[in-house]
Amino acid sequence: HQAVLSGLLSQIGYKDVREPKGGAAPAGKKEARRRGPAEFLGARGTRFAIVSGSALSKKPPAWVVSGELVETNRLWARTCARIDPVWVERAGAHLMVRTYSEPRWEAKRAAAVATERATLFGLPVITGRTVDYARIDPEVSRELFIRHALVGGEWSSDHEVITANRERLARVAELEDRTRRRGLVADEETLLALYEARVPADIVDARTFERWWRTTRRDHPDALTITEGELLAGDGGSLGDVDAQFPTSWTTQSATFDVSYRFSPGDADDGVTIHVPVAVLGDLDAAGFEAQVPGLRLELVTALLRALPKPLRVQLVPVPDTARSVVAHLEAARASGSFLEALTAAVRAVRGVDVPAPAWAWDKVPAHLRTTFAIQGDDGSVIARGTDLAALREQVRPQLRASVARAVSGGGRAENGPAAQAGGAPQVADLRRSALTTWPEDLGPLPEDVAVTTTDGRRVVGYPALADEGESAGVTVLESAEAAARSHPRGVLRLLRLALPTPVRDVLEASENADPVARLALARAPHGSVAALVADITDAVVAELAGEQAGSVRDRAAFDAVLARVRPQLVPAVLAATRTATRVIAAAADAQRSVDGPTDLRVLAAVTDVRAQLAALVRPGFVAAAGSARLPDLLRYLAAITRRLGALPADATRDRDRTGVVQRLAADIDAAVASLAPDRRADPDVTALRWQLEELRVSLFAQTLGTSGPVSEKRIRKALAALR
Repeated sequence: HQAVLSGLLSQIGYKDVREPKGGAAPAGKKEARRRGPAEFLGARGTRFAIVSGSALSKKPPAWVVSGELVETNRLWARTCARIDPVWVERAGAHLMVRTYSEPRWEAKRAAAVATERATLFGLPVITGRTVDYARIDPEVSRELFIRHALVGGEWSSDHEVITANRERLARVAELEDRTRRRGLVADEETLLALYEARVPADIVDARTFERWWRTTRRDHPDALTITEGELLAGDGGSLGDVDAQFPTSWTTQSATFDVSYRFSPGDADDGVTIHVPVAVLGDLDAAGFEAQVPGLRLELVTALLRALPKPLRVQLVPVPDTARSVVAHLEAARASGSFLEALTAAVRAVRGVDVPAPAWAWDKVPAHLRTTFAIQGDDGSVIARGTDLAALREQVRPQLRASVARAVSGGGRAENGPAAQAGGAPQVADLRRSALTTWPEDLGPLPEDVAVTTTDGRRVVGYPALADEGESAGVTVLESAEAAARSHPRGVLRLLRLALPTPVRDVLEASENADPVARLALARAPHGSVAALVADITDAVVAELAGEQAGSVRDRAAFDAVLARVRPQLVPAVLAATRTATRVIAAAADAQRSVDGPTDLRVLAAVTDVRAQLAALVRPGFVAAAGSARLPDLLRYLAAITRRLGALPADATRDRDRTGVVQRLAADIDAAVASLAPDRRADPDVTALRWQLEELRVSLFAQTLGTSGPVSEKRIRKALAALR
């Protein structure tokens, strides 16, 4: 068949597989007989069918060659044979018409390729074949190789010069993000021209490049090197000291941080990002990063001046000129302290205008001028990102504490004395303990802080402190001095409480001689049992007797001294506090009876408010929450409730107005406290807000009882603003 094919190339054909009009191909034999024999497309646009007597007529192949074409009612092919189109290409190569389309780069071949189509007498013998394009069009193949392999990096080569060029290009491209200017880096066409000037004309793919470079690099190793000056477009080569204006690191007193830049307006990381290892986050102050990098300082100062209230802003026009003078003064003065303090002093020195601190509006500064912090875990991955360092610290507090504890307790070389001191010592011993019921003999003096240098050169400061574990105490290493100052007194009080007996028996014996009302109140305590109430009272009394000394206990001797001072005073103080607490419980029960049962709709809001107030004042643990010294104040608050309820029927309208004031304040206080860290919510300034609200209730509903000090809605709002 291959032999006769070479002389019968004009009598080949392939089966027409086009679908009939109006639908799909026939599904059955009857439909196939109705349509007749299969039709073949032949040379030069002819069409023929295989005669019915041929062995191929029932199952016609895709390609056939016919020994004879006879035309009767149609063109018929006789003496047919099945053929392979590869044979046609081999026999008729000199007669085939070849076309090439879609020249493109193929990374797998590391060469330019195209799609080939070849026809013989109009018959498509080859369709969709991918072939190397270098032998067809060397010039285009060379351009594709340079554009994609060398410029675009779509070639996984191991040549150092190409890798170095790409790294150099990445460093130069970073200038656009750092300086927030587009068009500094040479574009693709410029890079293409740079490589075309260096690569010979006969280099069309990776194979020819390898052969050429193998010999060229011996004598001319820099033949392909592209300098940073060539990679900078326009006036980019005259930028000056970019590293000084846009540094890649930021050094503080405690550590050096990596700095990255992003020029992508609208994205969360647009602008300057400080990369902070989580272990050093505890004591980090965001104020130290407000000044921005030198290259953005003028823009920052301009934005802050434009955001000032109009009465101040009009004294500083033209703002751009004032901003330049202020920045020059800042650079010359190099003042210590916060950036806003230095900025205020600079504005006063330059223009004689005093800007109060609240007038500086950071929220009106463009997002890219506010520093972003990327908190990195111990493995280097980013675990949190944002502009509010305090919020980020709360977000990653578990990871922060774990990282500090690992670093300090066996993670590096110790430093002697306080964290501020230098010097070296051997490895830090693991200070952490748990399930303590007394001060451990092997602990020794507990340092206020421990600084270590980790194996990677990072300086981490931890703050050892006792922690209250509920039924026991423990020693932990915390991330900041503030966190340690909150935790340590609570841990000391827990150890004191565990070391002291619970005076339940003394309270029960004293109650036998008490009046029936006191005994009834003792039994009706919200704690559920007398023992639980006495434990609550004892906690409050121990805290009162230990006082501020609890926070200064750092060794066994100091602990024993406080314990010896508290022990003899415990029982008398508990008995005295119990007498006051039972009066509080009895007064709360009387007030509760007044608000139980059906309620008139006109006073429903007031009654609902009183119920919520009672539930907050007298509840399990209320003595320790208030402190034994505040129990007389609780009696006054409950007396105020009684007077309010007595005056309520005749004063419902005024009560409703005052209730609205109290409830709005309470809602704002609850929202502010909820936004704080859990450790922060028990701080004195936070609890003081709640007690001020109770004093305001006395002032509004029972003024004749008097308050512990000046109180008003305005004062509470001011304290709330300070808390926020």
